[in-house]
Amino acid sequence: FIRQDELVREWSVFVRATYTVRDSLGRGNTPESILEACLRLFEAEGDILLSPAAGLVHLDLHWLVSVVKEMVYPWDKERIVTVVESWMSSSPEPLDYGDGEDMVMDYSRRGLLSESLLQHFMREPLASQPGLTLDTLETMLTEKGLLFLVRR
Repeated sequence: FIRQDELVREWSVFVRATYTVRDSLGRGNTPESILEACLRLFEAEGDILLSPAAGLVHLDLHWLVSVVKEMVYPWDKERIVTVVESWMSSSPEPLDYGDGEDMVMDYSRRGLLSESLLQHFMREPLASQPGLTLDTLETMLTEKGLLFLVRR
């Protein structure tokens, strides 16, 4: 991913430094409007994913698919046991196996995902993308309709 404000800044520097590009923008077009049109085109073609709420342009859609796939992968008893055990060993908070199993079963059956389990699912994606936070990832997944936040 790249932050959209960073991309706009880089694009503006490039346009100002390149006479040919600056002159080819056409009358009434700004560098920002051209960039926005290009981004919308690339998103429509499936090359990138825009996340205005998070302020991100996702360049590696395979990474994004792997993030979502981890959460929606088919749930069987073996997978539930694996996730609970992994969650228990990586959680900074003490987690009872029975409670963990109940929360994972609740997620697998009803789609209710605790903040702690979400953090567990996102630990590797966040570690692989320096500068990306859980809040930003939550915002992006919510914006795209892949996560619905429910607070009790």
